Amino acid sequence: MIFMLAPLWFVLFGFYSLNARFSGILTFWLPSFIASQLAFNRVSQGTQSILLTNIYETVMAPFISYSVISDAVLKSKKGFTVTNKGYNTNKKYYNWRLSLPLLIILFFSIIALCKSIFVIFNILPFESGKDAIYINAFWLLYNVFILIFAVLVPFERPRFRKSERFLSSKEAQLLDKESHLIIDCKVMDWNELGAGITIECNNKIELKEEQKIILSVNGYELESVIRRIIPKKGGTNIGLIFTSLNYEQYAYLITQTYAVASSELPIREEKGNNIGKLLFDIFKGHFILKKK
Repeated sequence: MIFMLAPLWFVLFGFYSLNARFSGILTFWLPSFIASQLAFNRVSQGTQSILLTNIYETVMAPFISYSVISDAVLKSKKGFTVTNKGYNTNKKYYNWRLSLPLLIILFFSIIALCKSIFVIFNILPFESGKDAIYINAFWLLYNVFILIFAVLVPFERPRFRKSERFLSSKEAQLLDKESHLIIDCKVMDWNELGAGITIECNNKIELKEEQKIILSVNGYELESVIRRIIPKKGGTNIGLIFTSLNYEQYAYLITQTYAVASSELPIREEKGNNIGKLLFDIFKGHFILKKK
């Protein structure tokens, strides 16, 4: 929050947050910036970037700051609240409550940036002189760039599932105890509530929706109900909902989804995050694609 508000205080109200020469700033800041960039890339192994991390931190900053001030300064003691993890919606919407602090900071940052440009081109006077505005103009330009991405984050996409699915390639079997039917299949994705499986065969399968079935994976027999059957070329995709899980079955699913061992994670061949592609995907998802 200080990083976002400091140039605003100086440009709009004249309060100094940084009193140094431009050469001194470059001497101390530039080597530190390069070193942190190299260290971050080394630790993240190219799977994340400082820019994307800054966007995430910017979105969270107003709310974390409020919590810190409430607890440390105001001594406000609030009970722990469990957030709703099972929220479903088939609509896209914009979370104004989440974005309002960011929109306010973005609004004033744009005003301060415009004032800085006017000062640089001698359109407006500035008490501290034009030389003092250069670093703040660059600072504001960076903040505005980050904030533009940050205010796009509160666009909420449709959520058709109560829990996120995790990709898998586990070999499994479908068991029907009544007909003694056994069908080889493969788990495509799953979580603690259900699974998506695929059957690679051209023969017609004797299954129907709402049928009770057992998904057998690694010795665990998960009681399930078929919710959807989608024929495809060369096989069939089936959606399952788990009806009851004991402790061992639930623990196994957690280790295969939310707590999967790092040694089992697939190695990413394509490293890095393209910020241009991210912006295009956000724009395409919320402004270009029409609702069916």
